[in-house]
Amino acid sequence: MKSIHLFAAGAALVALFALGNPGRGAYARHELKRLEGGGGVTGLVSGAMPGATRAYLMSNTERSNYGLFSVYRLHRPGQDDEVTLGVLWSFVHVSGTEHDGD
Repeated sequence: MKSIHLFAAGAALVALFALGNPGRGAYARHELKRLEGGGGVTGLVSGAMPGATRAYLMSNTERSNYGLFSVYRLHRPGQDDEVTLGVLWSFVHVSGTEHDGD
């Protein structure tokens, strides 16, 4: 009986992570919001042209989907790639430009 409960708990945990694995659209919305709030020229341009910024993010981001989480790599010309982990409906900065307030 205990093994059934343990299996059910494990299955529920796996299902939670799978459901919480954010897609490319969620990543683009997260990054757009972060860029708009960043201030400076980047924030101004992102706020004035959100459609163009979203298109840039979608076309320059590579997503590696591992089922329970995703790794996003934003390719930025002339700079190091920005790597972000997407897990449980959230995003965690891994490397690249520092995220203020995240």
